[in-house]
Formats: sequence, C-alpha cells, structure tokens
Amino acid sequence: MMVILFLALAFCGICSGESNTQPQFPHMFYGTATIMGSPAPEGYTITTTVDGAANGMISVSPAGTFGGEGALDQKLIVQGDFQASTSRITFAIEGSPALCREYGSGEGWQESYPFTPGAVTNLELNAGEVALLADFSVNRPDGYAPHTAQFADQSTGSHDQWLWNFGDGKTSAEQNPSHTYTTAGTYTVSLTVISGTLTNVRTKSNYITVFAQGSPSGGGGGGGGGGGGGSGTVITSGQTATTTMTGTLTPSPTVTRMSAGNLLLGTDNTTTREVTIAATDTIGSLAIGKGVAPVDSTGAPLSTVSLSALPPGTIPPKSPCIAAPYQYEITPAGVRFTSGVTLVLSFNETTWAGLDKEGASLARYNTTDASWEEIATSMDPGSRTMKAAVTRGGTYVLCLDEGAQPLPTTEPPVPPVSTGSPGLPLGIIALASLLIIVVVGVIAYLISTRTTNEGSPPEGGQ
Repeated sequence: MMVILFLALAFCGICSGESNTQPQFPHMFYGTATIMGSPAPEGYTITTTVDGAANGMISVSPAGTFGGEGALDQKLIVQGDFQASTSRITFAIEGSPALCREYGSGEGWQESYPFTPGAVTNLELNAGEVALLADFSVNRPDGYAPHTAQFADQSTGSHDQWLWNFGDGKTSAEQNPSHTYTTAGTYTVSLTVISGTLTNVRTKSNYITVFAQGSPSGGGGGGGGGGGGGSGTVITSGQTATTTMTGTLTPSPTVTRMSAGNLLLGTDNTTTREVTIAATDTIGSLAIGKGVAPVDSTGAPLSTVSLSALPPGTIPPKSPCIAAPYQYEITPAGVRFTSGVTLVLSFNETTWAGLDKEGASLARYNTTDASWEEIATSMDPGSRTMKAAVTRGGTYVLCLDEGAQPLPTTEPPVPPVSTGSPGLPLGIIALASLLIIVVVGVIAYLISTRTTNEGSPPEGGQ
C-alpha cells in the first residue's frame, strides 16, 4: 500500500514539474482573404510567421475564404512555445504581406496580430498588389485523344522563367506551350513562375479531360465497320453508351449512342469528323459534317449541340401548318453553322407510304420577327428521308399544308379480328342453334310417345 501511494505522489510530482515546459495551446484563425479588396482565388496559400519564424499554413477555399467557424471546420493554426504578451503573428497571401483586423472589432488594419493561446479568431486579411502570382488558361480543356491543348501564361508580376507540369509526366519551360495528350484520362496541370528569388505555383486539379476516340462519356467504343460505308457517330441525349445497328435501305455504319452532343473541334475551331446527333424519337437527327465551324450567339466557338423532340402543340403561334406531327428544337439558343449541317427526318415504310409528298415540307420559326419560313426540302424515296440544310438553331417542324393528309402513326394499325358473320356474335348464334335442336328433339319425342299410346289395344278387349 505504501508503494502505491509513493508511486502516485511521484507521478503527480512529475506532472506538476512538467507543466511549465509544455507548449501553449494554439491560436486558431478563420475568415476572409482579399487581394486589393478582391477575393483571393481559390487555392491560394495563406502563411503565418511568429517572431520571424514560419508557422501555420492554409489554402483559400472557396475563393475569398479560409477555414470556417464550425467546431469541425478547418482552421489556420498557429502554435508554439511563444510569449502571449509579446509574440506577434504576421500573415501573407501567396507570399505577399497581408494586413489584418478582427472581424467586427471596428479597429483599423494592423500589420500583425497578438498571439493568444487557446483563442479562436475571425480575421480579415487583405494583401496589396501581389508581387508574383502564377495563373494560366487553356484553349480546349477537353477533347479526343490525341488531344492538343494550347496553354497560355496569365501570371501577374514580372517573371522570366516558367515550368509547366502537364500531369502526364511531360513538362515544358516555354511561356505558352502546346501539349498533346495521347492517352484518355483526366490530368492535373501546374505552372511555376520564377523571378529572381521569387517563386509562385498555380495548380489546377483535373483541368484537362481526354476521351478515347468515339467515347466522350467514357462508355463503349464506336464499334467496327458493320454494314459497310459511313463514318458518323450518333449522339442521343439521355441515353447511356450502347452499340446498336441501324436498319435502313442504304448502307449504314455501327453507331454509338451517347449522353451528350459533344463536337470534336480542331485547332481552327472546326469539326474534325462527321457527327450525327439524334433526337430521342429516333426520327429526327442533325448531321454535322467535317469542317463545320459552330459558334454561339456571341460568335465564340461552340463544342456542344443538342437536338430535342418537342411535344405536339408546343410550337410558337401563327404556324402555317394545318398539322405539325414532328417538331424539334436545336440548342443552345443562337447557335449558328457555317455550312454542312442537315436536319434529317427518317421514316419507316408505313409512315413513308402515307406521307403526302406534295404537301409536306420543313419550316423554321424566325424569332427576329416572330414569323415562320419554309425551308427548301428534299426527299429520298430510297432511304425514306426528308432533308433540309440548316444554318442556325431554333424550332423546326414538319409542316403539312391544307392539301395534305395527316401522317399515319409509325406503327401499322392492328386489324380487327373477323367473326365470320356481320350479325350476332358467334357464341350467341351457337347457343341459339343448340337450344333449337333441343326443343325440336323434345317435341319429336313427345309426338312419338303419344302415337304409340294411341295405337295399343285396351287390356281385356275382344
């Protein structure tokens, strides 16, 4: 018992003896970070120095913010065996000194903040013009392998050295390099800029995405040559990557249905191969040839186009059509094509046979003056298609004028089952016939019985 008491007293003595040498509790910070009053970009680094020695570090995320006030949120931690009364903390954003002030204190900007063990402070940081900040851009962040990307240095501050890391093991020391990715995947790119003793790094995670040929969604490939002829890829909104065969009267390729209308553009911002974007009704499609330059409403290159089938009755008013059984929307709004784009409607045999070739044509709604305009339409009986060249997006319809008959359904009607008689149903006729036979039989039996009884002599007669 005495031994246990001695050990306990000795342990307490050790604890009390070490209490004066244990490190202070850390001082933790969270808040906002700005550069000349504008939010610091996400990914920029905030560093601290205490009495001239480097200490804590945290990244800006999201832009203009570091850490959070929640108990489990990340904090900028400053810790060490410092003097609470005299130690001062200085801050820097991407290496540039930052002024600080406690949020809501009403005080002016300070060059440093006092170290207070155990405190959690909501702090505002503001750096002046940063001497050197790395940044960059790319002309095409995604594409099909081999994918060539042109990078551009957009760093601020004087610098004369560059080190690019493209994420695939390749590097470059040029200011604005061009790099070709040969393998499908997602790549993180970084740029280090150097000016004398100053160095700054900018890293962009998952910045470049490269697809395998024929698979922008990462799904199945484009298939083999099946069916002969053709080189298009069918891209259907809302469907996963599957491979099917189309059955038409003309030679057709194996097609891959994908989830987005992505166009592969070359360095001159024109399409590098033929692509067919199909609507979900399987009748309408948009054939985009090689060398087409799609642009948006501002004239900027456009790499995504969609074709959607519209529900009946949703077209704009004042339509000249007595009927518009097929209606489509080419998006995004304002898209324009130089040439080489065709809207195609493909029909099965039943629908084609019932189509009034003289009274059907394609029409487009002009949003400029809220009017409809007919488009020159060609018909090919061999492939059972109607085609029209288009140069812009918007609403398109198959228009039937007053001399045309409405199109039949795409599936042939099911003929009614013949009963063999235009009168009563067969079951009732059979039942009536059976009843007549029974009645006739009963009557015959009664007549026969009566005749026999009348012809027999009475008993005991002479």
